[in-house]
Amino acid sequence: LLPFGDSEGIAAVLSNIALCLIMLNDFPRALETYQRARGHCEQHGMHMLVAQADYNIAYLYYLRGEYSRAIEMLRDTREVCKKFGDQYHSALCDLDQSEMYLELCLSSEAAELAEAAYASFQRLGMGYEAAKALTNTAIACSQQGKSFRALELFAQAKAKFVQEKNQVWPSLLDLYQALVLYEEGRMFEARRLCLAALEFFRNSTLPTKAVLCHLLLARLGLRSGDFAAAGRECGNALEKLAGLEAPLLSYQLHFLKGQVQEAGEE
Repeated sequence: LLPFGDSEGIAAVLSNIALCLIMLNDFPRALETYQRARGHCEQHGMHMLVAQADYNIAYLYYLRGEYSRAIEMLRDTREVCKKFGDQYHSALCDLDQSEMYLELCLSSEAAELAEAAYASFQRLGMGYEAAKALTNTAIACSQQGKSFRALELFAQAKAKFVQEKNQVWPSLLDLYQALVLYEEGRMFEARRLCLAALEFFRNSTLPTKAVLCHLLLARLGLRSGDFAAAGRECGNALEKLAGLEAPLLSYQLHFLKGQVQEAGEE
């Protein structure tokens, strides 16, 4: 495209390259490529595409665990999107910021943003994104101890994803429901759903989700007193984490390993 001077095409290609690099867990090159895309868009006066590049850069910071920087960029990007009438990316900012708040256990703020995102995506007729927003609302409910409501919303979200013919999210929602059931002490149901999710994620291109499954199975083993099984699942999680930039999961794994070892020595 460079010889033809196709400015919008070049911007799209650079963004796609960066997205591929994210999927390959090559975050430094992804950030460099997004910044290159942003500079290109700014140089050619494509303000909407500059905002979209900023959104992508913010999401990349989130994936790297740099929450404060990501949230600050999303707030700025949301205002730009509203200024230029980009309802889709404005709603995406709400959705992604709600996800960050969930990981920071700011459940009330997360629920508020997720509900706003859901309303926007419903108006835009975007079923996939609406289902993701509904999922975040369900997670916020589970963090607030509203387990029954959370399971109800997870079921609604799963139905939407099935309707959208999405193959990944129904399994991910099995994992989320398993986490809620674990917190409720419903071990058999939690283990059944967790194993179903692991069966899908074990050989998928989403290794972090497989790590989450192994961590939950380790917690189930720890709670039931099967410390050997819990230790094996920690080992499986550690193997999956090799080479991944996932500081939050690494923290969870090492903390859990310490709990398993402590319990086994008592």
